[in-house]
Amino acid sequence: MDSPSAPPTRPGPLLAGPAPRPPASGRKRTRLRRTLYAIAAPLIHGFARVLWATVRVGRVAGAEHLDRALDERRALVVCCWHTDLIPAVLWLSSHFARRGLPIAYMVSPSVDGDLVTRVLERTGAHVVRGSATRSGVKVLRDLYRAMVKSGASPLILPDGPQGPPQVMKEGALLLSNLANAPILCVAAAAHSPWRLSTWDRMWIPKPFSRVAFAVGELRPPALHGTAEELEALRVRLQADQLALADSARAAL
Repeated sequence: MDSPSAPPTRPGPLLAGPAPRPPASGRKRTRLRRTLYAIAAPLIHGFARVLWATVRVGRVAGAEHLDRALDERRALVVCCWHTDLIPAVLWLSSHFARRGLPIAYMVSPSVDGDLVTRVLERTGAHVVRGSATRSGVKVLRDLYRAMVKSGASPLILPDGPQGPPQVMKEGALLLSNLANAPILCVAAAAHSPWRLSTWDRMWIPKPFSRVAFAVGELRPPALHGTAEELEALRVRLQADQLALADSARAAL
């Protein structure tokens, strides 16, 4: 596995080199599957809301950075590691919704992504369908349009879609520069959460558990930066994200 300080090694549309083609899902968009997803989406959304209502959000390290960012009421590029996706979505959705601010998410165009899209749309989020490895340029363009037209702040998983875990790729930087929007890094932690047996070790907080968050300072876009300057910023943001993960664990 690449070390956390190493530059991204997986080529694709956001890097030089041909895009790898992950295996296509064998699932088909049948009428039965669409019906099942239509039934499952509100159930999953309802379960998530009930679960989150039981969770106690403890200390938020750097909460003032999030408050200041939301007070400015401008689109941001929000980043968190893939492993923190579920608590980040639940926590950030409530904060943005209270301010009447939309969030945007990138979801796989696969059949499996259809269910995720239905669930996220029930939160009022903007959903952009695409893959960073197959259609990265189009995804950036669509997220940019959501930021400009709707003021949506995209939540980016900089070590996705397939890792290596906690190694930041450059997609968030490119989107930040394209939209002239600052980057806000977020991390989460909990005691003994449920963990999925996936490459990212994605976790779900248990009912009535305590979750802590850490928020970094706003990082301005590196407009007109050279390739070396962009790489230096990528390394710095990666270090920020790793430090925030430590801060979130310390806040428990």
